[in-house]
Amino acid sequence: MEKSTFPFRSPYVANKKRNYFMRKLNKFFIQNSLKARLLLVILACLIGASFFVVKGISSDSYVYAQTEDNYGLDSEFQNVAIQSDKDIKQIIALIINIFLGFLGIIAVLLILYAGYMWMTAAGNEDQVAKAKLILRNAVIGLAIILSAWMIASFIINQLSSATGGGGGGGGGGGGGGGGGLPSTDFTLQTVATSNLTDKDVDVFLCSSIQPQFNHWVGTEKFEELLADDRLKIALYENEEAVEDVIISKRNNVISFKKDKNEDGTRILWNPETQYDVLIDERLENTDAQSLKECPTCSVVPSNAGVDNEYYKWSFTTGIEQDMQGRDPLLLVSNYPENNQLNVPRSLIFSLDFSEAIDIESVLDENEQLDINHITLQQKVGGSYITAISANVFDVSIRNSSILFGLNDNIQAIDELIGFLNPYTEYRLTIQGIEDLCGRPMQESVIIYFTTGTDVPGVSFVRPSNGYEYACPNTESFIMFNTSMYNIRKDSCAVEQNGNGGFVLSGSLSPAGVALKQIPDDNYISGNPSELCKKYSFNLDPNSST
Repeated sequence: MEKSTFPFRSPYVANKKRNYFMRKLNKFFIQNSLKARLLLVILACLIGASFFVVKGISSDSYVYAQTEDNYGLDSEFQNVAIQSDKDIKQIIALIINIFLGFLGIIAVLLILYAGYMWMTAAGNEDQVAKAKLILRNAVIGLAIILSAWMIASFIINQLSSATGGGGGGGGGGGGGGGGGLPSTDFTLQTVATSNLTDKDVDVFLCSSIQPQFNHWVGTEKFEELLADDRLKIALYENEEAVEDVIISKRNNVISFKKDKNEDGTRILWNPETQYDVLIDERLENTDAQSLKECPTCSVVPSNAGVDNEYYKWSFTTGIEQDMQGRDPLLLVSNYPENNQLNVPRSLIFSLDFSEAIDIESVLDENEQLDINHITLQQKVGGSYITAISANVFDVSIRNSSILFGLNDNIQAIDELIGFLNPYTEYRLTIQGIEDLCGRPMQESVIIYFTTGTDVPGVSFVRPSNGYEYACPNTESFIMFNTSMYNIRKDSCAVEQNGNGGFVLSGSLSPAGVALKQIPDDNYISGNPSELCKKYSFNLDPNSST
């Protein structure tokens, strides 16, 4: 009988060859455990690296495209420096994820190898015991890796939330000074007197009376109303102006101060007397926007045949003639702090005092910073040179605090407008500031600080990485390097007409969602340079904000 020529492979022969190969491979791993582990590590590294390389190429190209159109944000902020969308927390998280990812791959491969050893043991108890040992250790290692990842992820998320890197929201209503008013309106926010708590009672007879506005007051309209006797202090329910009152304007403050006697002492208010501060509603800010509101005032008609009404704020004097029995005026907090490093080059200075201060000891007749009382000097060649000119600062008073920042009248060595020089030491001297009764500070304060490199610009956006990890409810926001707080407007609000902060507008492409009017970290108190950096898009279609 002839043998068949039909191609045929015996299953016995195939199984015998496969078993022979598996025994050889198993013998290699058992006899060369160190080499085997090294081979597995190299293999895991190559596999992991291939994933990271592919991801890096695709992600970088997408991020570059997003950078080209400014992340879909039309901020109208000139010369915004787009930085990397990864801050230091993200970089640390990325390193941790890569490291733990490699360890995880190794652990999984060890589990697979242990399973293979067990399945091919063929009754060899030693091999089974060794497989169990490898499997147990690999599972324990994988559990440790997962725990480490969870702990690291929790810590990074908490740091991000605490520093504005995510979470939060809100801030859709209200304004920069409270009272529930739109912060872009021109409002009379408060009236400062010598009384630290109840400002309208027991006012010292020597005290100046200082209405504070959220915007700078326009000079032309102020002088017009002053000439028409429409800005004044009168006796209660009597429009006749009190005599011997000097009325002046300094940026966002109007000062009502009693004149001085021939001997230089200040004329006093009458004791236990009620007065009315009357301000015509036609008063305007520097953008010709009329006064809209005074939360602590009443609106009263004029008796002088003028159609326009007054905002009236009343106060009552006490019996104390001066403040000699009270603690002297003190600087209680400041930014920058003494010897602070890496201060932003476009910082907002903040000086907080123990009580209300006389605006005329801060700003001169030209409404510029009085450099005899607040002096900023740069260190050059081991010594501090002449004080920086007064016209480079924008200054406002907020309650008992002085806020001032740089304007376009200063140019740094790198030709940037409105910035201090980078990596430079400065000295700030505060002296001679007076309280509302004219008592000066008893001791001068000197603050040293050194600038870094931070300038206005976009720090990062969320969602990052080309939006590839964004969920439908992922918060969408932009974070700036420095504060977008506008000293002249006392606001961080998004307003195209310039009556808000330095962020004028923003839209989210392609949905056309606009930025919230008020940032999530709106400036209320504290260090203004660290606030008004985070601006969110409102993605809730049912929200009224």
